[in-house]
Amino acid sequence: MKSISKYDDLIELGGKTLTKNSKLLENKVIGNVDEIYKKITIGGTKTSGGAIKMPDGSIIMKHSRKTTKGATDAISINKNGVYRKIEIIKK
Repeated sequence: MKSISKYDDLIELGGKTLTKNSKLLENKVIGNVDEIYKKITIGGTKTSGGAIKMPDGSIIMKHSRKTTKGATDAISINKNGVYRKIEIIKK
């Protein structure tokens, strides 16, 4: 698997959106959501809502959800007005 060092790497690994109107990308990425988030947000500034605003204006946010079927972690990236959400599966 390609190494993730910036958020463009994560978008690339995520692939295409599931459907035309979906923001969720087709591929799930295996890794630790906290480690990936920390790495791809270096150089960004935390917003009042908890997201990270990057120098190029992109907004990145980590999502951790617990459901009855287990935990689903994701990272959302809004780059140039295009919103994408990538699910992260724990190693």
